[in-house]
Amino acid sequence: MTNGFRIASALLENDQVRIIMPGGELRKNTDFAGSMTSAALRDFHFDLMLCSCAAISPEGAYETSLAVKDLKRTAMELSERCVLLADRTKFQATAPYRTAGLRNFDRIFTNADDGLLLPYRQAGLPVFNRP
Repeated sequence: MTNGFRIASALLENDQVRIIMPGGELRKNTDFAGSMTSAALRDFHFDLMLCSCAAISPEGAYETSLAVKDLKRTAMELSERCVLLADRTKFQATAPYRTAGLRNFDRIFTNADDGLLLPYRQAGLPVFNRP
């Protein structure tokens, strides 16, 4: 399942993949989001959630949209495990809406260098990188 229109379109090339998209408001930069999308998720249970973010800090993962933040929180509640994927640019970015504290993620994967990740590792966060 994905709320990402571009991701779903790319996955259509693989006949072995079944794609489910929750309905709701389709937005140019955030794909499907909003209360209708969050409500559609409530009928599901997920083994694994792969989650991106607009920004990351030692205090948590952040989004630029309140609707996307709410959607990701809902998906996290319905998931057994949550993995955060954040490229190095997200460590210098800022965003207003805190999705979750980093301890809510089972793993955090990034391409940021070791120096940038030192405070996260010192805090005992499960951060893995491959610069």
